[in-house]
Amino acid sequence: MTDKQKWIEVTVMHEAARCLLCHDAPCTAACPSGRIPDKMVRSIRFENTGAAARFMDMDSCSGCSAPCEDSCIAISGPLKLRELANWSAAKAEPAPKGVSL
Repeated sequence: MTDKQKWIEVTVMHEAARCLLCHDAPCTAACPSGRIPDKMVRSIRFENTGAAARFMDMDSCSGCSAPCEDSCIAISGPLKLRELANWSAAKAEPAPKGVSL
């Protein structure tokens, strides 16, 4: 892993750690595509990138105005959910055959 890759991973983990782990996550309620951003963030936070990518569908997220980000109530500003989703999609390995969430 290069220094740049390490820096990106640390940055992503820091961003995911800012999540308040809301019980009724406003980000998920606001998603017009029915995706589950709160579970994606939890998966990243606990280093399960494969699951994180499966909770999001980048086809339905591309071009979205990201109301999930606007609804985030994290104390120091909304999480960058699209960036987290892009990272998890790029990082994830394909699920083994017959395994789904």
